Amino acid sequence: MIIVSNDLESFIHLHPKRVENGVYVASKELEGGSYQAFVDIAPKKRNNVVQPNDFQVGEEDQPSPLVSLSASEDRTQGIDGKTATLETEGLSTNGPTTLDFYLHGEDPEPYLGALGHVVILDEDAETFIHVHPTSDNGTNFETHIDHPGLYKVWAEFKYEDDGLITFAFIIQVEE
Repeated sequence: MIIVSNDLESFIHLHPKRVENGVYVASKELEGGSYQAFVDIAPKKRNNVVQPNDFQVGEEDQPSPLVSLSASEDRTQGIDGKTATLETEGLSTNGPTTLDFYLHGEDPEPYLGALGHVVILDEDAETFIHVHPTSDNGTNFETHIDHPGLYKVWAEFKYEDDGLITFAFIIQVEE
């Protein structure tokens, strides 16, 4: 399950625990505000469908801020002593979108079965994409984005000494 604040600033990736047949529970303290939860499940013998579920934490005192994204000019980020550079190919709707993350000599550890997780969300929070690396030993991701526009990309990597770090970028996808 992915929880994102309506202003696309807060990003939380949770894995609910099964408490009984068909019932899963996750707990996370959130600041007051409006959020969307994207529940990514794969029912047996059915296609996977992910739709946002809106919810409010605390009182709804004011309307949610309008999101206005602009593409990241700096594709290198440093967080807690770790650095990630996003290198892209094919940022168009005409073919695959490739996102390569250069981690500056660091080797991430497997996290939930993969060396990383990437979530891509358009600025209207209508297009949700969750992808894993294209190989078991790399930090290269590939997907297809159907509509041009601005998208927020969150890339999660787990490090032995610092735990889970999430890097966020904004990309422009052309037609």
